[in-house]
Amino acid sequence: MPAQNDGRYMKFNKCGRPFLRDILSIFSALVVVLPLGPRENFFRTFQNAFTFEDAAKSLAFITISRSTSGPKPGDPKQRLNVTFEMERHMAKTMCQVFMDARLIENAADQSSLSFNDTGFYRLTPKGLHIVERFISDNGINNADRLLPVFRSQPICINLVPFERTSNEDEICITDPMLTALFRRFAGDRPNYCALDHHPRQNSDSDKFQTHNERSRGIVLSDVPERAGSGTISIPILSNISGAKEHHHQQIHKHCFSASSAMEWLRDFTCVVTRDEAGLLAAHFVRLQLITLVSNKAKRGELAVFSTGAVGYKNRGEFLDTSKAIYRITDEGRIAAQWDLLSGNSMNIYAAQDSTVSLTNSFVHNHGE
Repeated sequence: MPAQNDGRYMKFNKCGRPFLRDILSIFSALVVVLPLGPRENFFRTFQNAFTFEDAAKSLAFITISRSTSGPKPGDPKQRLNVTFEMERHMAKTMCQVFMDARLIENAADQSSLSFNDTGFYRLTPKGLHIVERFISDNGINNADRLLPVFRSQPICINLVPFERTSNEDEICITDPMLTALFRRFAGDRPNYCALDHHPRQNSDSDKFQTHNERSRGIVLSDVPERAGSGTISIPILSNISGAKEHHHQQIHKHCFSASSAMEWLRDFTCVVTRDEAGLLAAHFVRLQLITLVSNKAKRGELAVFSTGAVGYKNRGEFLDTSKAIYRITDEGRIAAQWDLLSGNSMNIYAAQDSTVSLTNSFVHNHGE
């Protein structure tokens, strides 16, 4: 059996997922050689796209460079070129991993969660961030053909990284880290904007605006509730803070759908699975930063993520469904520092514990 620090082998956690280091390295090496370009499907043309056949051919024999430690403790790290050979079924599995991590998306249906053989795919803003850092950190000089992609698609500028355990590659969750993450999630002020509440379905013409608005924090709305009926009506936009009664309706302020929270966490942080995003959201509930307003989903229409009770004073559960509405609580407002700081004066990456920092690059933290 190879040593744990042997860089020639791909590492997997107990769930069978490759470690983040390998996901990013293989993904970046793949994109550098992928033939990205226009792909036509009936009457639609998808720019900067690729197919499974394109990916399978490149993944059949792909070389990555990584650092590895010597056999003795204290030995200096060395760069090692590693070549992976993947059969079609393994290549498809890796593409699904890339999709789960929100590095790629279905060009025709951005809400799709499954990678299939016949779809057209393109890089997400998160995926472009990873590739851009890979090119810069490794001094790759033959990536000029990717310039049109970088110019025509939005790139995630501030991708929130996390420390991970060395044995299982799990996110190291602490309350200070969660507080810092929540400040980024909530933004430096309530993010009311007139965006479609299904951002993945927006046309290419407004994709830059959509990404920029979402990067400021989760998009919020106000949700009226009819007194005594428990019926949630269509969300409305507002700039007024707090809940109020108006014509026998209670207005719940600073609301968002559970599904939009999941998408934000997957798009703007280094989570690599939906389960990781759901767990982080459940911890927001545990810390009473957000709370459930309404859930209209039936059993079987939602997934429940829980923090568990071991080691925590409270237990948090988050319902993953588009029919569940959450709101930012008063505790969440305090944690987000909305009432203390505004505009550029707020450091949205500051944590309560000075040892926690979210300013390091996603790739820089996990590229070794």
